[in-house]
Amino acid sequence: MKIGNRYNLLRFKSWFPIQKNVADSMGKIHVSSRHENFITREQVQEMKSSLHPGDIFVERRNWHLSNVGIPGFWPHAALYLGELDETDIFFQEVFPYDGYSSFTDLLKERYPVFYKKYSTQDESGDSYAVIEGMAPGIILLSLEM
Repeated sequence: MKIGNRYNLLRFKSWFPIQKNVADSMGKIHVSSRHENFITREQVQEMKSSLHPGDIFVERRNWHLSNVGIPGFWPHAALYLGELDETDIFFQEVFPYDGYSSFTDLLKERYPVFYKKYSTQDESGDSYAVIEGMAPGIILLSLEM
């Protein structure tokens, strides 16, 4: 390995943890005291009727400092799963499949930890229906979140 390559690798290994921590911190910093959503619960309910499991939607978290370093107006995406009973209806043409009678049965057996969370509700009593990557990792959220 050439000395220049070794130096660049060392520089990268030193700089990357700093860069990662700065970026992670920027994603958690809000530059406004506003906490209410722009979209009302009524608007969410109206939109919900036109969503199908597998739909991808783009999001913007206004007033997050990370928007400064991410190009474009819509810097984040999420996947709409639908509520658990909705997924069974949506995937009914596929089942029975591989010994499972429904999508729910497949989740219970193959992904019990995910199923346990997915089959519950959030603190507001809303069903989980969205999956996305955020700072703690891949998380489930309600659409109303």
